[in-house]
Amino acid sequence: DFTGIWDIVPGDWVGVQYTEPNGNHVINMFQEPAPYLRIQKDPQGGEPGEGGSLLFRIDYWNHGSADAENVVITDTMDGLSYLSDNAPFSHAGGGTSVVWDLGTLPGRSSGEFEMFVEVTGVESNTVANTVQIATSNPLDQGYPWDKRYEWSEHVQYNNTYLSVNKWGWTGN
Repeated sequence: DFTGIWDIVPGDWVGVQYTEPNGNHVINMFQEPAPYLRIQKDPQGGEPGEGGSLLFRIDYWNHGSADAENVVITDTMDGLSYLSDNAPFSHAGGGTSVVWDLGTLPGRSSGEFEMFVEVTGVESNTVANTVQIATSNPLDQGYPWDKRYEWSEHVQYNNTYLSVNKWGWTGN
């Protein structure tokens, strides 16, 4: 009787063993399914330039074998301001804080989307970004460092040069 000694919850590995009369051991391990959330965010090509824009890719996973319900991704920015995204789900907020509502994230699944921001920080200042993923399921097995991702970089001089030219060639 293990009453009061061990509280087995989904995600815990449990081993069962018995010894047969001939001395052989039979062992089995099992685990009740639980979600395991993880997130990562990286800039895509380039550094933040003063007055420019920046593209980020946000990757998210549920490595667990159970669904994660009421999943939200929260992104907070310092020196950056939300412009747009191509996420397949709705978002709330804007400016320096955005929240995406993913609903239920099935077990053993993943996804990604891109987010566009404006660089509002000035040259040589540091801009920062923190993205987090959470579920209402209290049995989420993801470690705190798996569910939070931080990024920062110094703002560079914006040396963007755009040129447009048009000419006609009629072949005559």
